[in-house]
Amino acid sequence: MKKYFLSFIIVLIASGFALSGCKEIKGDLRGSAVLEEEGRKLPEIVITEPQFVGDGKILKTSPIELAGLTFSDIDALYWTNNRGGSGIAEGTINWRIRGVALQPGDNVLSISARDRSTGRIYRTELKVTYIP
Repeated sequence: MKKYFLSFIIVLIASGFALSGCKEIKGDLRGSAVLEEEGRKLPEIVITEPQFVGDGKILKTSPIELAGLTFSDIDALYWTNNRGGSGIAEGTINWRIRGVALQPGDNVLSISARDRSTGRIYRTELKVTYIP
């Protein structure tokens, strides 16, 4: 139990350094929306896999798997790739997305979620470059 708690704390600390923070958006989870910055101590969505810090990671395999954590009571997590592809993540607080196909070049992966109690919509993005 201590091992998992310590891992969770490390993820929380690392996510504060690795992410510039999530953004609250108004509108549909799957459509375009207006972004608004919101000051929070912790991001609402944290990507823990793949394990690298920052955008611009070059990958040589596709499809990939994404996983992470949320810190709110959410309905569901939706993902999209600006190069095509979308779906719903497995799980909510501890989530996983399997089989995300990448297209050659830059891929921007967006993960969105709606807070069940407040109705707020949160989104985070990750940019990866796929070079087959």
